[in-house]
Amino acid sequence: MAIPQQVKRFPRDSWDTVIFTHPPIPQGMLDAKATWAACQASKHWQRAFDDDTNTTTVDDVDFALAVFDVAYHLKDYLLGVALQTNSRITDPDNWRKLTDHLIARAYRIACTSVSARLPQFSLPTLDAVRDFARGAMDCVFEEGVDSWGRLVPCNGYDESRYTDRYMPDPTTLPPRAFTVVNHSLDNDDERLVLLLDHDGNIHDGVFYSVLILELVPVLALDRTKLRPTGCGSRVYPRTLLPAAPADVASLNEPVL
Repeated sequence: MAIPQQVKRFPRDSWDTVIFTHPPIPQGMLDAKATWAACQASKHWQRAFDDDTNTTTVDDVDFALAVFDVAYHLKDYLLGVALQTNSRITDPDNWRKLTDHLIARAYRIACTSVSARLPQFSLPTLDAVRDFARGAMDCVFEEGVDSWGRLVPCNGYDESRYTDRYMPDPTTLPPRAFTVVNHSLDNDDERLVLLLDHDGNIHDGVFYSVLILELVPVLALDRTKLRPTGCGSRVYPRTLLPAAPADVASLNEPVL
């Protein structure tokens, strides 16, 4: 099968098919942390490739996460092909074998690219990369989407070693929009948009009243239900991008 060059590019530079959970991401939410950190690692590798002064440093962890990012891209592309051709994988063990192959392929792609662009970098072994990539791939597995059946056992990875370094300091994050809808009103046409900090506190007591334009009432995000999902489960609320006060009304949207 001919795979588009963009899909097998190292480092990855397109994430159109990825739904990110934006920081702060709770400990234990391994799938969300893996995809976010891998994206940051890929961007870091691109900066290293573009840095003519050779002052941008990369290491084995950056490499492992960026390799996973390519393997994840390959996995999603092949899933799209399978959906179009009605050739879905029905057994989780076969899915794991396929993704083992994709991790190895992504590793070879990365080695070729790094050797050409950054020959002074000492390439880690495939086994060293798999220490993160296999566990991360298990964590992004979606039952009923990637294959039928449950993936057992689900291998994780060491968050403190691989992903925590890519998580921003929560105190540096801008406030986020949070919608509150009062469904007890006769006319469900108004909502409050609060700006919350990383601890869930209302930012400087600021809020905005916004008319609801949608026909279906907006679902409010309940922070009490934000719990780590662990491996093999990606059902959690989608958070909004950081917004400046002037942009809150335009960015506010249903949280699914």
